[in-house]
Amino acid sequence: MKRPRYLARQRLKHATKFEFETLIDNANLTPLQEKIIKLHIAKGYSVCKTALHLSCCDSSIKKQLAKIYDKIYFL
Repeated sequence: MKRPRYLARQRLKHATKFEFETLIDNANLTPLQEKIIKLHIAKGYSVCKTALHLSCCDSSIKKQLAKIYDKIYFL
């Protein structure tokens, strides 16, 4: 994982609930991206479990997570 994405992920993981919601709101995520990040970070779902829950493949989730982390990093 690229360093900026890692930092964005850590920022989300260690954020309070209010900070987490604020970051998501300010990042202008799509509805699908919001679902993905809430399942993956807030609920602790793995990439595989998130993909199964949303009926898509692992690679789609990984691509979306990369986009999400990029948006969060640049806030």
